[in-house]
Amino acid sequence: MSNWMQSSNYTADLKAAGMTTPQETLYLAEASLSNAGRSGKIRSGSSTHALLGLRQTLPGIYYNLNAGDPTKWLYSPDLSR
Repeated sequence: MSNWMQSSNYTADLKAAGMTTPQETLYLAEASLSNAGRSGKIRSGSSTHALLGLRQTLPGIYYNLNAGDPTKWLYSPDLSR
């Protein structure tokens, strides 16, 4: 997903204060389905279903470079991911 529709307030002041990366929305989706029963004496009911999805990055949170290495116990940020 490209971020051509996203704006950013990541300014030089935030960068100077220690914020290393801005927050970004990686995934945003919404789907809904509505089903109404027959009208009249016999009613079969109605139902509405919705599916929402959202994934965002967290500024300053990085993967652990040492994850999966049993010889290293300390957190080291992986700035490439």
